[in-house]
Amino acid sequence: MSDWPTQILREARKLIGTPYHHAGRLPGIGIDCWGVIACTFRALGVEIGDECAYPLGDHHERAVQRLNEFCTEAGEAQAGDILIFRATRFPLHCGFDNGAGGLIHVFNGGRLNRVAETPMPALLASALTHRFRYEGGLWQPSS
Repeated sequence: MSDWPTQILREARKLIGTPYHHAGRLPGIGIDCWGVIACTFRALGVEIGDECAYPLGDHHERAVQRLNEFCTEAGEAQAGDILIFRATRFPLHCGFDNGAGGLIHVFNGGRLNRVAETPMPALLASALTHRFRYEGGLWQPSS
């Protein structure tokens, strides 16, 4: 196993406490769930071709397509994996597997509404559709 999982979780945890903001990409200021993924990889020197000017709505397939371009689909769970969910309340939600039965994500519920490391909420556990693993290399967008 490479050191990528450790590096991914280290950078993602630096975002904990950042308030939720739709399409936000400013660590410490405002971020959304895809921003957690994008800002983590950006801090590691990996540009994932992030787009933040998108309307609220269902972007599940678009996110899956993007992740297929620089990650591999993973079967067995591993810390640092990118988790993609489809649920009624969250047409698309994503975060990082923390390797301890939880995830690092934007917890947008109740009074929290910020990046947090939480146990896996039951709603999300049942809505997991994809697990991706980054194994190194700099991503180059396809034309």
